[in-house]
Amino acid sequence: MTIHCLLAVVSFALQDAEFAKYHREITGRDPAPGAVTFAVDPKVSASGKDAYAIQSVGAGARVTGSNVRSVWYGLYDLLERRGGCRWFWDVDVVPKKESLDLSGLDVKEEARFEYRGLRYFAHRGLTRFQAEHWGLEDWKKEIDWCLKRRLNV
Repeated sequence: MTIHCLLAVVSFALQDAEFAKYHREITGRDPAPGAVTFAVDPKVSASGKDAYAIQSVGAGARVTGSNVRSVWYGLYDLLERRGGCRWFWDVDVVPKKESLDLSGLDVKEEARFEYRGLRYFAHRGLTRFQAEHWGLEDWKKEIDWCLKRRLNV
């Protein structure tokens, strides 16, 4: 097993756990085993940039990305579309619902730009202006927020 394949397996376990976490927060229940599956397939991208597809499969869904990062993007897009989640730097807005409808999904997204980011510190208040004063939890929050917003720099 190559290191790339090993990282993909580890990442999918993390994505399974992340989906389950938000599913519980939204519905109050654990998701059915295998409700959402994840895969990497470079052919999802026509241009070699970050791309993902979200498709209904039976009673569940499949998220396929051109790379591991794109699979994460697809997971958070799914949670936005069907869970109603919204991602802000200082808080996630996670509505309560009876269930997550995974039917009728046929989504394909591809980044228009190789690098996507924002002007650094543009989303912070004065109390959190300088990253030099951040601790580990602040950096974790920053990195998670960037991933949820499909940024890569």
